[in-house]
Amino acid sequence: MRREDAIRIQHMIEAAENAVSFTNGRTREDLYNDKQLALALARAI
Repeated sequence: MRREDAIRIQHMIEAAENAVSFTNGRTREDLYNDKQLALALARAI
């Protein structure tokens, strides 16, 4: 695997971990009502 690919994969893993941490303990209703949460989650994804 090329080094650049490994770095990109690591960034994807970190973004996925962030998305999980943003939504931990939250509900779908929270996502609908919290614009900051929605924007952070969209950015992570």
